[in-house]
Amino acid sequence: MKKYNIHISQKANSMFNEHIRFLGQINAAASEKLIDDLMSAIFSLDILPERCPFIDEEYVPKKYYRKLSAAKYYIILFHIVDRTVHIDHIFNTRQDYQRLL
Repeated sequence: MKKYNIHISQKANSMFNEHIRFLGQINAAASEKLIDDLMSAIFSLDILPERCPFIDEEYVPKKYYRKLSAAKYYIILFHIVDRTVHIDHIFNTRQDYQRLL
């Protein structure tokens, strides 16, 4: 099975850091676990990223973004071009992430 490359956008990287920083102010151990869980989810996409469903919402181009749930309250939005998975957004599902897209 061929592996995909993973590319994390600057925006997704900033979002990742914001989530970690926010949780770290409350609970450092939980913040460390979140890092591990999110990174594990992201890098699991190197094999068969098509397993994740497309987002079917009116505010997103059809069959563009796929979503991966991670770390209980997070959603990773990505798209695939050739053999590269592009991580575009990392949202806390308790946010109104539809509004943020």
